[in-house]
Amino acid sequence: MNCKDFQFLMKDFLFHNIKDETVLEEALKHVKSCKSCYEELELYYILNIGMEKIERDETNAYDFTGDLDRMIYKYSVDLAVCHFVRGFSHAATVLASWVLAAFLVLQLLIWVV
Repeated sequence: MNCKDFQFLMKDFLFHNIKDETVLEEALKHVKSCKSCYEELELYYILNIGMEKIERDETNAYDFTGDLDRMIYKYSVDLAVCHFVRGFSHAATVLASWVLAAFLVLQLLIWVV
């Protein structure tokens, strides 16, 4: 992903509207590696989400950079969990297929013998 692609997704990134896991993963990699996009994201975060928090008086410290870093970290954790669940699901499917195949082979042996 390049800077232009990330800037196009910035609003969706901040408001958790990226549903495609691959796109989200690419956006995360880009924002972690591109200082200028991170700074632009930080500014956009402060202007949109930070100002809402100030208006609702939800925060006392106004640590917007920390909030943004925690949001990025949460995205990373969520993606790791998705990858784990997908891998576990795949392993369970393969195991179930092998058990079914073994059952069918044994059943066939019982019928033949």
